[in-house]
Amino acid sequence: VIMGPISYSQAKLFSDCPAKYKAERIDGMKPEASLPMKQGSFVHLVTEVYSKRLLETGEAARPELARVIGEELWAKGGHGLPDLVKDDCLKLAERVARHVILVKKDIVGIELEVALDHRGRLVPWDSPQAAVRGKLDRLEASTDDQGSYMLVWDLKAGRSIDNPDESVQLALYGALARVIMPAAGRFEGRLYFPRHETERVTELTK
Repeated sequence: VIMGPISYSQAKLFSDCPAKYKAERIDGMKPEASLPMKQGSFVHLVTEVYSKRLLETGEAARPELARVIGEELWAKGGHGLPDLVKDDCLKLAERVARHVILVKKDIVGIELEVALDHRGRLVPWDSPQAAVRGKLDRLEASTDDQGSYMLVWDLKAGRSIDNPDESVQLALYGALARVIMPAAGRFEGRLYFPRHETERVTELTK
């Protein structure tokens, strides 16, 4: 069997259930995504389009713009979501828009695709040498009263609140960020939960 690049979701699937990993990733029997997963994907998409539009136009944060974008993306279809959850999805996108503060000069990437080869070197996302892949919701170079640092920000649209100190995904994204910015002295990870309008922060140690 020829194995492709490993992502966090694939590694977690294998860790949770090797048999399910084989069925989905090797035998090609991948089940349809659950409703919460589809909702999360849709909110991520709205947030991505909204954030990139603000960066391109230089506009100030406008939660109502996130709803407009959400309405446009919903109308295009392809998300597989019932109308029953439409308002919930749009409200979550608006909450993210109210929370997210984008400073153009600080942004390294939105939905940043990072791939490494087996030696931990950066390679193109679609490179056949890619061994590990990760897509960072947001990566930025920021400064606070302790000095400069790299911020790895991740959106969690589900109902549970995870502990960032126990997040393997955030640790992986921090490792990817270090390859991008090896000279940075500090790395911070933040998980944002729009359903609870709360954020959890952790130091991503080397």
